[in-house]
Amino acid sequence: MVRTEDGGRRSPIFDGYRAALTFGELTEDGVPIVNGSVVVFEDAEHVAPGAAGTARAFVAAPDYLPPYVASGLEFTVNEGRRVVARARVAEVLRDDTVNRSGFVGGLIS
Repeated sequence: MVRTEDGGRRSPIFDGYRAALTFGELTEDGVPIVNGSVVVFEDAEHVAPGAAGTARAFVAAPDYLPPYVASGLEFTVNEGRRVVARARVAEVLRDDTVNRSGFVGGLIS
């Protein structure tokens, strides 16, 4: 996560956080295109600003993810126009069952 003093959040992100993921795509007027997801942490219940963690992002509409999303791709987690975390895709999975986030569909681990 981005440190608070570098413009990040002041409070931790908890398991179940509804994240807005951006993969570098912009609308014609320069607004980032976001993909909604729910974050479920693998090794903690929360991650504080400035800290790192491993999470799965259950994407709400996986069919709308950019086709180039693959292992190694870096992306950001935004709150409005503010970047609160930077991350890297470890693996892209497809899961057609309802998961604990309540979403059916794509998974970025």
